[in-house]
Amino acid sequence: MNAASVAARLAKCSRPDGDCIRWTGVHGPKGYGRIGVDGKTKIVHRVAYEVLVGPIPDGLEIDHRCRVRDCINVQHLEPVTHLENVRRRRDNPDECANGHPFTEENTHWYIQKGRSNTVRKCRRCKKESNAARSRRPMTDQDKERLAARDRRGRRRARPARLTKEGA
Repeated sequence: MNAASVAARLAKCSRPDGDCIRWTGVHGPKGYGRIGVDGKTKIVHRVAYEVLVGPIPDGLEIDHRCRVRDCINVQHLEPVTHLENVRRRRDNPDECANGHPFTEENTHWYIQKGRSNTVRKCRRCKKESNAARSRRPMTDQDKERLAARDRRGRRRARPARLTKEGA
């Protein structure tokens, strides 16, 4: 891996967003940036850490302290154990792994198949994931629509359904 050329690609395919430096290149289905290095596709925040800081110690993984999956700011990246990474993710119950707030309008609750526990998912992340899966990237118009829905509420109240007893 030629560190200088990879560092140049990291700078070219990123943009500042507050304190974060967001990857603008290819993203995987879970929101992590992807980059090709030495003929292999790698996760971009790991590559950024290795190029700009040094090798990742054995047995550790890179945690985004900012909780933004496509951030490549090495000041936000920290090598931690898997257990610590999971603990940190669960310590912030007010937002999803990508930093979207878990509001009533942005949260989908469901029961996992074969289990009795209830799980919540971020509607915005699901929308972005579906867009990536369909190979159609979210346009600025899609993002504006999502933001407008977040501001006014997901849907209007549905009329009550008639049941056999109520009919």
